[in-house]
Amino acid sequence: MFKTLIFLAICATLLTAGCDGDGDHYTVATPDATETLVLGEATTDLGNTTFRQTVDMQDTDTNEYFPGQANIWNISSDFSLSDGGDDQFDGVMRLNVDATSFTSQNYTDLTFYTPAVTIDDGVKVAEVVESLGETYDGGSEILALNGTYSVAMNMIYDARLAQVIDLSTAVAPVNLTWQWDLTIDDGSFSGTDAKMDVVLRSTADGSVVATLYSIDSGEETDHTVSLNDYVGQQVVLSFEYSSSGDYGTLIDDISIVDGNTQEFVSNGDFETGNLTGWTTNEPEELQNFTSAAETIADLTVTRSFYTVPDKSWGRWVDVFTNETAAAITTTIQYEHNLGSDDYGILYLTPGTDGQALTGWDAEADSGYDPGSSSNDRDFAFVFGDVTEVLFTSATGLDTGDGSDSITHNYNVTVEPGETIAIVNFVVMNGIDTNMTATDETALATAIDAEVTNILSDFWTDGQYRTGMTQAQIDAIINL
Repeated sequence: MFKTLIFLAICATLLTAGCDGDGDHYTVATPDATETLVLGEATTDLGNTTFRQTVDMQDTDTNEYFPGQANIWNISSDFSLSDGGDDQFDGVMRLNVDATSFTSQNYTDLTFYTPAVTIDDGVKVAEVVESLGETYDGGSEILALNGTYSVAMNMIYDARLAQVIDLSTAVAPVNLTWQWDLTIDDGSFSGTDAKMDVVLRSTADGSVVATLYSIDSGEETDHTVSLNDYVGQQVVLSFEYSSSGDYGTLIDDISIVDGNTQEFVSNGDFETGNLTGWTTNEPEELQNFTSAAETIADLTVTRSFYTVPDKSWGRWVDVFTNETAAAITTTIQYEHNLGSDDYGILYLTPGTDGQALTGWDAEADSGYDPGSSSNDRDFAFVFGDVTEVLFTSATGLDTGDGSDSITHNYNVTVEPGETIAIVNFVVMNGIDTNMTATDETALATAIDAEVTNILSDFWTDGQYRTGMTQAQIDAIINL
């Protein structure tokens, strides 16, 4: 299975502080140091709900969900973040209004927004991976399906791996064969159109000539398809993958052989160790989506999530509208549970006036075994002006006397006809401070630096507001 391709969150504290498949082209986010704000626009096009974070894996852990992508933003159907990829969390950013939870949604409830992100923003499509012959987490790691190398296709909404095939000299019978370990995943939102298509496209205009194989569920098998109808033609063989879960797909031994045993696929076994002979598409991925409205405690509520692959942060924008004739006073609460088994070292991020909380996992009993995924990577919450933050940090390395539960609350009054928006960020990177910490005073300095950037530059650097609508921006109350 591709799951084995995995490479190679104190005392109690209370704070009070005041391209899609239709060929459309979107405005694309630009990864400059200081970016121009690009407002989000609703689109009928679709995207995924789980996104890999393109950050370097700087610890010696084995969790890497695709080469160069250490973490995942696996958004649950209630818009909470499920895990983070390295067990940083056991569910965070769960929203309650007056103690009533925002409920689960289906994929068809979602609206996707621009801007799109591309390979320039860290989107990854396909990459050749190598069998290292190592053992991880008590199981054999088998990266390649055959030989030393296989190609891995990433779980994005539109991943394509293609090669021009010239059958002008082919002699029937002509058969296409391949093997794969295929994962198809809807993510946490039911109702997606996740699938894998093996197609032939025209070399002239790129249109689909034939769909050779299509499947919307995972399988691990070999395939043979006749190409006799295409003898004498030049076509593009394309593997086209759309899936939204945690893991991707391995493909190997792609071959087209005719009656004279002539091979028409170049580097179909990927034993060159690279993608020589193959091309990948340049997808425009939508990683910005908003829920349908729910009514909670008489407020109309929507949730939005946005991230860019090579950013260290994901952003939630929650909007609350009072459509009644009376003012509504309530508590908006965010619940978090860490994946640290009470070993989290937690501290109010320095220099943020209590507007952010940083954490790292201080569980040392597994040592620094590169085969263990228990040394969770660093993280932070950026919540801005907040009424209260409740958390309990572990008092030392490997003490396990903290609490995995964190809450932060906003006490608000929303006037009749008024709309407010609350913006939260979660920050993750590829570092595990526990691997160098000697005591509980260690700081996750890289995470802290990004947190301070967000808080100091939110209103001046457009990257932090990009993807929001003007109405959302105008309604922000906490930053």
